Order: sequence, then C-alpha cells, then structure tokens
Amino acid sequence: MSLRACIPGSLLLLGPFLSAATFTLLNDLPGGQVRGTARALSSDGSIVAGTGQVESGSQAWVWSRKDGFFLLPSISDNGRSAVFGMSDDGAVVVGEARNLFNKDQAVLWSRQQDLSYRATALPVPLGSKFEFGGGFPLNMVAYAVSGDGSIVVGQGETNEKTGGRVFEAFYWTRATGIQAMGNLSNGSFLRTVRNIDGVSTTVTKPAYSSARDIDRSGTFAVGPSRSSIRPAPSTTPASEVFRFRFGEGTMSGLGDLQDPPFSSTAEAISADGSTITGQARDPDLGQVAFRYTDETGMVALGDLPTGSTVATGLGANASGTVIVGRGTVERNVSITNNTSRAFIWTESLGLRDLAEVAGLTATELGPNGFLEEALAVSDDGLTIAGTYGDSTNDLQTPDRHAFVVRFTAAELGLAEGPNPFTLAATLSPRFSRSSIAFPFDPTLPYCYTLQFSPDLVTPFSSRVRFTPDAARSFSRADLAPGYSGTASLVNGTLTEIPSIPPSGYWRLLISVP
Repeated sequence: MSLRACIPGSLLLLGPFLSAATFTLLNDLPGGQVRGTARALSSDGSIVAGTGQVESGSQAWVWSRKDGFFLLPSISDNGRSAVFGMSDDGAVVVGEARNLFNKDQAVLWSRQQDLSYRATALPVPLGSKFEFGGGFPLNMVAYAVSGDGSIVVGQGETNEKTGGRVFEAFYWTRATGIQAMGNLSNGSFLRTVRNIDGVSTTVTKPAYSSARDIDRSGTFAVGPSRSSIRPAPSTTPASEVFRFRFGEGTMSGLGDLQDPPFSSTAEAISADGSTITGQARDPDLGQVAFRYTDETGMVALGDLPTGSTVATGLGANASGTVIVGRGTVERNVSITNNTSRAFIWTESLGLRDLAEVAGLTATELGPNGFLEEALAVSDDGLTIAGTYGDSTNDLQTPDRHAFVVRFTAAELGLAEGPNPFTLAATLSPRFSRSSIAFPFDPTLPYCYTLQFSPDLVTPFSSRVRFTPDAARSFSRADLAPGYSGTASLVNGTLTEIPSIPPSGYWRLLISVP
C-alpha cells in the first residue's frame, strides 16, 4: 500500500533570508534515529527524494513543497528501504528495499495518478549470476535511472564467490531485465599475501564494478571498477573510473590523476553525458574531487582549504558546469567531531564550502549545525540537496536531516535562460520517412541531439548533435560510427536528412553545452 504522509512538525522551512540563497531543512521522519538525507532531485529541482529513519528502520520518501511528503512503500514486512536516484520528472524513483529473504533488492517506484508511488522489485532471470536460486536475487541496489525512467543501473552481488563476495554493475530495462555489465579487470585476480611468519601465499580476490549513475539519454553509465592495471610493485588491480556505452555494450577505463599509485572512482555523470565527477588520487594533494570531459581529460578540483585532503564529487548539473560533493575541513570540536562539509564548484567560484557560498551562518544553521554533503543538483545548477548535520545532542554522531538550497543564476555567476527540460516539452519535432525537422533558435545556448532506437527495446543512442554558432546558424556533429546526413536551417526550422534513412524511432534531446 502507498502512504501519503502528512507528518506534523516534519517540515521546517528556513528562508528566504537576507543571505544569498533560500535554505529549506526537512526534519527527519518521527519514530527512529535522526538519520535523514536528500539523495536525488527532479531535473528542475522541484521534487526531492531521500531516506529517513522510522521505528522499523530506514524509510524512503519523496517530497515537494507543493505536495509534502510521500512515504515510499516497501516490498515486504521487513520494511527497510532507501532511495538513490530519480527520473527527470520525478515519476520514477529507484533504490533498494529489504525482501522476505532479508536481502536488499533493487526497487523501482513509479508515481500513480493520486501522486502516491507503487513499488516494483526488479526480478533477476533464472540462472542469472545475481540469483541464489529459484530466481531470487542476492543483495542488489539501484543507484540511478535515465531521464525517462526506462533504464536503471546499479550493482548486485553475484553467486561466483571467487575469493570473497563479488559485486558487479548491472543495468535493467523492461525488455531485457537485469543484465551484467562486466568489469575492467575481466574477472577475479590473484594476489600475493604474507602471513605473520612472512610466508607468501597466492590467493584469489574478487572482481568488482558498480554503476553509480547514468546520463539522461541512457547513452553512458559510469562508476568504479577493479582495473586491468596493476601499478608496480602492487599485485592488486587499481580502482578505476569506468564509462559504459550502452549502444556498443563496452566498458572503458578513464584512468587517474597519477600512476602509480592508481585510484579513481566515478560517482556522477551530467545529464548531457559530457562530464563525469568523483574522486581520484592527485600526486601532490591526495584524494581529490575531479571533473572529466573528453576534451580536458581528468582535472583535479582539489578540496576545501583546510583539513586533510579527501574530497569527492557526488553530483553534476545537466551541462557539468556545476559540481557538488563532500570535502573535509579542520576539526572544530566545539561544534562537532565531523570534518565532512558540502562543497560546490563552478569555473568562476572554484571549489567552495556550500554553506559559505549560500551565506548561511550559525543564525540559520544553528550553533552546532553544518552542511555535511551535497548529493544532488538540478539541471540548471541552482538547486542543491544533501545532508545537514546537527551535533547538539552528540558531537561524535550528529543528528542528520535532508536539506535543499536554492540559488539564483546571478548568485552563482551562471547564465540566465529557459530550462532546457521545459523547452524540450514545448517543441514539436516532425518525423517523416526521410527527415527530422524541429524548431531551432540559434540565440539560445543549447545543444539539440537526435537519438535513435531501432525497436524501442534497444536503448536510444545519439546520432547527431546541433549547436548554435557565432553566425547565428548551427554547427553539426555526427556522433555515431557510420552515420551521416545533411541539415539546413530555414525560417527557424532545422531539418536533418539522414544519408540512409534508418527504420526505427527518433527522439530529440535538448541540453546545455
């Protein structure tokens, strides 16, 4: 049963203030430990998904200022659930829930007409490496979902048991079910270890991969994997960022900031697929947040100015021009023993403490309050959500609540303009047997990408992209091997004629370049 929750005292609105941003604090659910967090946003930032604590354990929820809280139903009497990802419009939410066998199972929640959500446990095929018998899955979690809610990615425990528990990235569609994505190390590996007497033994260690995020179109998924690289003198494969291309079914490693040692992990990809962020090892600074594009490669973003250097990029806006995450600061025991702080990065700001950029002080945050981590950001980069900590009751283990911060474009030095998600909904592309035509405004700073699927079962893949140029016309770039075509812009309508008209289905994606 779906439950719409109207919980007295569960929402505390703090703002707007005279500070640079509007700050909204969502108090945790009643009945359990205070362990709330916001983990996902709709593309326009109006809908928030997260996890809180009730008496029976963790509880997934969805919230909007207009409709309040909706508690997401579980899949068994065990009750436990958690959210990690959301579709563009907030109609699909993904995460995990405890099943009857006391295993965490990947779950998709879909919004109903009454605005409640229905839970669907993602089944595993008989004989799959992710089952322990009878089609029942081992531990699995769904971390992210494509913009239209059709492709889910995550990680699952496999039944291979080579040298320990094995976890592998997976993707799911209604047509294919759960499919393994592989890993960079191509299976388990051997490692030499020494016991207390100094005797060397060769043991088998498990492979690993985890799909942490997917772009809007379902073209790329990213995450960490055990690598095929073994930096000398180590015999252990490195952790390396991977990018999985759905159209080809290939997984590629994207390296690190140094080698050796070698350690990188991806946590998020921008909606347009251009930018990846996570954590990598810098030869001078240590474990830092990074930003990767094909043009720049992997670039260190650093960490907050004080504290040990351990920072991770955890979210990116649609174009990758805003990165949010978690960094470290110097310990202040008068406030909390916790040294994690939410950060924001833009090219003009650099990497900064989110609370400072938002102008939040002890007056707004409370004398023992702080923004611990930023986990999600809207397409335009102006709405950020994550975890707020308050150590008033316990310096070591602070209470935690979900928070939302909203900026204006001017406050972050970003360009004003219509939301591309809203703009896409207003266009009316015309598709024929020989051409695709759609309105194109060369004065707006957006990319227009045509994507193709032969049967609506195969994930859509990008074929051609158009961007405005300095002459108030357009630039055209083919994105798929073997694809070509010609395009013309007449009276505000751009028409693409493929050289060989493919038989199948097209869609138009609009994003920020």
